[in-house]
Amino acid sequence: MSEQSFLQWSQAAGLDSSKLSIRAEDGNQRGVFSASDTQPGRVLEVPVKALLTASRLHVGGSEHSEAVRALLPEQKLALFLLQEKSKLNASAWEPYLAQLPSTPNRLCTFNAEEIGFLQVRYAKDVATESTELVRQQWLACQHLMATAGIKPELQGIESWQWAAAMVTSRTMHFPAGGSCGALVPLGDMFNHAPGPAPTTPFIEGFLDKCPPGQDHAGRPQNNIGTASSDSASGWGTGYYDEDRQMYCIHTEGRYCKGDEMFLTYGQHTNLQLLELYGFLLDHNPDDRAQLPLVAFNLPTLAEHVQPGDAWLHWNGVPSWKLLQGLRLATASKKERRQRAHAVVAGRTVGPEAETRALTSLHAACTAILDVLPTTLQQDLQLLEDGAEPSSRMALALRWRIGYKRMVAHAAAGASRALQASQPSQGKH
Repeated sequence: MSEQSFLQWSQAAGLDSSKLSIRAEDGNQRGVFSASDTQPGRVLEVPVKALLTASRLHVGGSEHSEAVRALLPEQKLALFLLQEKSKLNASAWEPYLAQLPSTPNRLCTFNAEEIGFLQVRYAKDVATESTELVRQQWLACQHLMATAGIKPELQGIESWQWAAAMVTSRTMHFPAGGSCGALVPLGDMFNHAPGPAPTTPFIEGFLDKCPPGQDHAGRPQNNIGTASSDSASGWGTGYYDEDRQMYCIHTEGRYCKGDEMFLTYGQHTNLQLLELYGFLLDHNPDDRAQLPLVAFNLPTLAEHVQPGDAWLHWNGVPSWKLLQGLRLATASKKERRQRAHAVVAGRTVGPEAETRALTSLHAACTAILDVLPTTLQQDLQLLEDGAEPSSRMALALRWRIGYKRMVAHAAAGASRALQASQPSQGKH
């Protein structure tokens, strides 16, 4: 079904989409574009009757009612999608279902080889947990599939992965939809644009050079958006208008005809974007590189920073908690007694202690990169060659490139900061 035919179906279903058009541009993913010059305000209204929610699932036979009630809303909605997909053209939702991606790339769809391609331990753990969670949800629903009218060829794990991916990646918050919200036709076609870059700690000399994709303040420069949109503050949001019984997409920005319109899905790292939505951003201001505490070889570091707080910002600058922990762990007992209050306030212990903290950061990042199977340069060459056998492997490669870049930026930044802290050597 063409985009125009889908829009016609949407309008027949009661959607007010007169301000929008759908298309793919320059080989990118399909998106929603402004059909005319648009002022801030509502650009899409979807009536409740057009929303797909878990409550639409119906499984025949009272003997199954208790089993259905025991399911999570996510499982019910996934079953409903497979139920409607089994009806083919007889489904009232067929025009909508035909627009959904046939091969989602969420982490839950990665096989063992694709998970291994991520290389980094914590990323592989997240992917493995995601695939196992989806498998367990599939097993819990198998006994209901035949009764729900789902065709045998749609009862396998791959079909369930597809349905689960659609639920997780495309639903929007809807109070009556339970924990999974609702699928909003057309509303779920808006692509994501991140918000402003977060504030990062200042380390003298760390960001003297501007890494690729950043400005001179270390903020990522996104290639998302248009010149005529008002910046990240102009991206849209979705919400349910209970008084009017409409799901609405509202934008704060102004758009010219032909501009792509974006929503902000929230603050997500690239690994979270892969896990939840099946894509990532090359320049993501919310991205992080998680670092294992053992890489620092500092026995007391775990006393000052939790494992989940040991990460790097997109520009390689350590998180506030990690920087604080490094400063305290590398300080002497006397320095901690006298300067701990300053560290908590974001200041240094002193020049010598700061040198120790930055040296530890540099050594840890270097060690992390050294133990990975491939270097950043080798990965960049693989990306340029385009030899990955699957789209998921290509995403895994891009993710690990981003991870290694952040770690490399941190090592380089620590080295620059150390050099900047050395006294100048004058001529005699």
